[in-house]
This record gives sequence, structure tokens and C-alpha cells, in this order.
Amino acid sequence: MVIQRWQSVFLLIAAIAMALFCFMPAVNFITADGIYTMSSCGISSAEGACVQCSLIYFIVNCLIAILSFITIFLFKDLKRQMKITSIAMLLTVASIATFAILTKMAAADLAASSTELIYGKLALPLITLLGQWLAYRGMSRDRKKLASYDRIR
Repeated sequence: MVIQRWQSVFLLIAAIAMALFCFMPAVNFITADGIYTMSSCGISSAEGACVQCSLIYFIVNCLIAILSFITIFLFKDLKRQMKITSIAMLLTVASIATFAILTKMAAADLAASSTELIYGKLALPLITLLGQWLAYRGMSRDRKKLASYDRIR
């Protein structure tokens, strides 16, 4: 019997999407002082000076990408793979909520006259969450299939 490992592909897509989100700018704030860009690394001005660094948020996003990548290689222990994937999904949901809060707070702190969202970059955490969910669903199906074969033996 061969089990198709589509969940490995979904986890790889999730890891790549979150790694891209860690380093790419997602929001531009236009203020009287200039344009500030926010990524998960922090907020930087056009001159390159870091105004506000959210180090913990950056570390959590990197952890999500690393967990999604490492989980690919845990295929021999399906229970552990499912547990780590569910933890990564919870962290991703927390990351999305935290990003919304940080964006709102940064706009207020900078007294931004307008905020430009870069929608392609904002979709990356959602792609990560979708990839993790599809992988978890595939793992669940594999677990059921293996349990049914154990009953036959």
C-alpha cells in the first residue's frame, strides 16, 4: 500500500508562504514625515531607520515557518506530525490577529494620514493557514486509512 503524501506538499507551501511573509513588506503608512513600511521584522522609514521592531512577532512567524518545514520530515510518527501541525495552525491564527492589532497600533502611533495595504503580501498568512489545514486533513485521512488496515490484519 502506498500512501500519497500530499500533506508534505501543503506543508512546504505553508513554510514558504510564511517565510516570505517574514521578510516582505505588507503595509505602507503615509505620514507627514514620509513613508513608513511595515513587515513582520518591524517598521522602517524610507531612509532605512527602524522605527519600531517587533522582535517577538518576527520570531513567532519564523517559528511557524520552521515548524511547518520540520513537520514534513515527521511522517513516520503521524500522531506527532498532527500535533505539531495543529500547534502551527494555532500560532498562525494568533499571528494573523497580532498583525491586525500591530497595524492598527502603528497607524495610530505614526499618526498616518493613510494606510496602503499590500494585499498580495497579506494573503501569505492565509495561504499558510490553508496549507496547514489541508495537510492536517490529509494526515487525518492517512491515520484513518492505516487504522482500517490494522483492523483487517
